[in-house]
Amino acid sequence: MSKINYTDHQIDLLLTGIYVGSVNPYHLPILLYRETARILLAGIKEGVKAPAAIHNAKRNPNGYDKELIQDLETNIYHFSAAKTFTQVLEFQSLMIENGRNVDLKEFKERALVKWGEYNKTYLLAEYTTTVTSSISALNWKYTQDNKDIFPRLRSVAVLDQHTTDMCRRMHDVTADVDDPIWNHNLSPRHFQCRCYEERIDALDPIRSTGKNRKDSIEELNDKEMSPAFKFNPGKDREIFLTKGAGKHPYFVVSSQYSNLAKHNFNLPIGNDH
Repeated sequence: MSKINYTDHQIDLLLTGIYVGSVNPYHLPILLYRETARILLAGIKEGVKAPAAIHNAKRNPNGYDKELIQDLETNIYHFSAAKTFTQVLEFQSLMIENGRNVDLKEFKERALVKWGEYNKTYLLAEYTTTVTSSISALNWKYTQDNKDIFPRLRSVAVLDQHTTDMCRRMHDVTADVDDPIWNHNLSPRHFQCRCYEERIDALDPIRSTGKNRKDSIEELNDKEMSPAFKFNPGKDREIFLTKGAGKHPYFVVSSQYSNLAKHNFNLPIGNDH
């Protein structure tokens, strides 16, 4: 993943703008938005270049599912706008302590810590999720379109000391591509998830997992999995949910800003200006 393209001087100018009010929820920093989108869009490109995605495209008469990729890219623009809005709002909150305004120097010291969280730590996790969710979405859509040949999916987990309990449970679970279990348990199931789904040929003798075991796994995973991962990227055509109980926290805005959110926080989508 490439680093966000912001110099120390640009970060300083941005924080000063937030402090004096020229940068605010209604006037968001477009460079930060575009940089976030650029990096996460590169995650989709990496997912598209994954061996499984290339293999699917070669076997598909129409190549890559361009409409699905386009929907995922649009989702990234919405996510990047919501993230930019969330950052600015949180930075603003750092200007006040115990009912008083802190000075500019103290504000910048606080804000730089948050800047590192949002644009290094969080961004890396978001990039990884973008890559794995893109692969998962394309794989699921290809299987759905060819379920006469590949009627079932099998969950595969990398088993080691880092494997989560929910991924360990899902390892080897095999079910019809239309089985409801894939609505909420398709990879990725958490940040840094290394799982994937393997297509099962119609002639393959592998048995499907029994209903009782599937129900038990779903019940346990439902308690442990973050709502933000309880969806199917291929079916919902999103990497980060924008609606419903599992929508990403960046999309949770107060009624004060709901109309702003409806218009992508006044930020352009794609190459619009």
